[in-house]
Amino acid sequence: MKHTIPIIILTALITVFVGCVGLHDTDVKTYQSPVKAKADQAQKAADLNSSAVNYIEQNNLNRAEQLLKEALTEDMTYAPAHNNLGLVYYRLHQYYTAAWEFEYAAKLMDNAAEPLNNLGMVYEAVGQYKKAHDYYKQAYQADSENVQVIANFARNHVRQGLRNDQLRDLLEEIVLRDDRNEWVAWAREQRAVIGK
Repeated sequence: MKHTIPIIILTALITVFVGCVGLHDTDVKTYQSPVKAKADQAQKAADLNSSAVNYIEQNNLNRAEQLLKEALTEDMTYAPAHNNLGLVYYRLHQYYTAAWEFEYAAKLMDNAAEPLNNLGMVYEAVGQYKKAHDYYKQAYQADSENVQVIANFARNHVRQGLRNDQLRDLLEEIVLRDDRNEWVAWAREQRAVIGK
């Protein structure tokens, strides 16, 4: 009877040890430094974002949304994916969610023109022209050469009834630099309306 307890304990230990050896993972991942892992995640996010842009251009917004969410799973701080996900939501008329994504992208991109311009489009779409104006102004200050920003800022001036020198300058920039015929025609028409 004295040897029964140690034999039971010894049998249990052998069972646990053998069981643990049997559970050994044959798919062991090699160690990767945190810097390399972060770089790999950022590259995966960039690749997924790039694929998503193609789907946005094809107007396959559901697939684009899926890829962008995967990109952000890889790297939550990948700003272009936030900006493009906002664009998907904007096109789906999910303005609140679009605004959140654009705001996050603007913070990550240190107030770059594109997400600020996109925020302006969101607020303009819901009829908040003054708030849209503020974002367009910030986008214009960030990149005064961007013809899309110039055109949106000018359109917002017109919608608010702001007939001033800044609008004249913006319209002139559209006429001189924009390669979109409909915008050039619109700018010429607006110049004629406000006069010189």
